[in-house]
Amino acid sequence: MSAVIDMAMPRLKTEEGFRPMPYKDSKGLLTVGYGLNLTVPQPELVWAAALSAKVSIVEQELQQFSWYQNIDDVRKSVILDMAFNMGTGSLLHFPHMLAAIAKSDWQTAHDEMLDSQYAKDVGQRAITLSKILLTGVNNE
Repeated sequence: MSAVIDMAMPRLKTEEGFRPMPYKDSKGLLTVGYGLNLTVPQPELVWAAALSAKVSIVEQELQQFSWYQNIDDVRKSVILDMAFNMGTGSLLHFPHMLAAIAKSDWQTAHDEMLDSQYAKDVGQRAITLSKILLTGVNNE
């Protein structure tokens, strides 16, 4: 960051205040966070930074689980994808899939993912992720 940004940031944070949920500002405009106006298009860079920050937080949450720590990065990326989409707490409601992952039983983990409400909700995404989980190959 530049020196100007370094000087302005603390002041902006104080002046704008932080609100994690959308609210209407003093002019009635839908706003979130530190005064980010949601009624005008925001650059992709803004949302990419938010996505990156959120994914980092989810990944930190997952690091506490040995079944996550002990798998390869490709399969970790699948679990991270799922946890980002549904929340880490909801991911923990897949006990059979997680037990299979802990045993490196990729066929069962694959099958358990597909036999879920999550798979019904996300469709092709679950098919793609389950295949990556099964094979350990990131096809992207």
